[in-house]
Amino acid sequence: MIPRCLTIAGSDSGGGAGIQADLKAFAAAGCHGMSAIVALTAQNTTGVTAVHEVPPDFVRAQLEAVFDDLGVDAAKTGMLFSAPLIETVVDFLEEHPVPLVVDPVLVASSGARLLQEDAVETLVERLFPLATVITPNLPEAQALAGEGTPYELAERLNGLGARAVIVTGGHGDEPVDHLFDGEEHVEIPVERHRIRATHGAGCTHSATLAALLARGESLEAAARGAARVYVVMNETANATLALGALPVMAHAPQEVEEMASVAGALVLNIGTLSEPWIYGMLLAGAAANRARVPVVLDPVGAGATRYRTETARRLLDELEIAVVRGNAAEVATLAGQEAEIRGVESVGAAAGPELAEAAARALGCVAAVTGPVDHISDGERGCAIANGHELLGTVTGTGCMATAMTGCFLAVRPEAPLKAAAEALVAFGVAAEDAAAGARGPGSFHVALYDALAALDPDTLDARAKVE
Repeated sequence: MIPRCLTIAGSDSGGGAGIQADLKAFAAAGCHGMSAIVALTAQNTTGVTAVHEVPPDFVRAQLEAVFDDLGVDAAKTGMLFSAPLIETVVDFLEEHPVPLVVDPVLVASSGARLLQEDAVETLVERLFPLATVITPNLPEAQALAGEGTPYELAERLNGLGARAVIVTGGHGDEPVDHLFDGEEHVEIPVERHRIRATHGAGCTHSATLAALLARGESLEAAARGAARVYVVMNETANATLALGALPVMAHAPQEVEEMASVAGALVLNIGTLSEPWIYGMLLAGAAANRARVPVVLDPVGAGATRYRTETARRLLDELEIAVVRGNAAEVATLAGQEAEIRGVESVGAAAGPELAEAAARALGCVAAVTGPVDHISDGERGCAIANGHELLGTVTGTGCMATAMTGCFLAVRPEAPLKAAAEALVAFGVAAEDAAAGARGPGSFHVALYDALAALDPDTLDARAKVE
């Protein structure tokens, strides 16, 4: 059954926030989205010009219609506007408990007030105790609990009745989502976009979090998933561009066939999974095969869940894949060997030449197994690449970047996937070595990696390649 997720929030006539953003996020995360609208707003990207409150009785009627027929696996609240509306929602959810994400929307990004001042106390005293987690941004957390660091604010909000708190990282000094579950503090790195057009970002984050809870993920796993949905996509695009290639990121079924058929290479990355995205991958892969465009598969997290493993195997079965690039556990799982994986990280599988050779034969394509030493094989020939640096393991998405690099080189050498994969990993490894040379830690290494990719030249790669 497809997980069912409900948003209880306001309608945004501009489509960028509110229930419109929530429903799109639910769909992207593989959930059936439902809504109970508490207010209508007249707004666009520049501001809110009017708010029309929905009568509380009609809000309850919407909730009854959804719960009585369709059922709900998780819910989220956004803009609730007034104390009577909050009371209505709380009274109903007390009778129908579900995992609940509360996004305490106080003010729109444009400055318009979306929660009446006399409703704040009701929000805290009645709704917070029902929440699985609340997701204030830093200004909201400070408005509710006073000045302080995210660490301090999370503890204070927990003390006000919220079982768990995520102070999101779009504001403040560090781009980090700060999760506190009442016992443990967890910092989750996020990508910060230095632009003013962030309208609806909080809605999308909290909706994605609710969707992942609806799919049965733990709170920490859901928080990490909500933080990273678009982070790695951005990283791989930046790395591709730095190398000199032209990235296009697409997953909508309406366009992926057209995009794939004119690409130099297609990369399929299963890091963020939903049924619409899987359908889009299959469409794109089939179009690439018809156009003789080489395809690279990154089976992110294969072996961690049945869903990921079956998705990767389905792509391998239904499409002609030129190169599979993964860590030892991911590749071993697909090759039918014993492996242990936690999250998306390899734990116990040995990444030796034997694994690469066996995987290439079993999967019928080039297998590139990355680790401290990378091993690549087409089932008959193989090589080991010792370029790289341990700081690669401290930055989110570097495995996906390596896959993107493979796609870039494969676009130039579509007839030689083994050679293309080897050259890509040499290039990425040399760039990592250069980035690490002046890095003070993971943050400066991360930034320097893009510069190092942009500075690569053929003579340097030939001179420094560590290939056996």
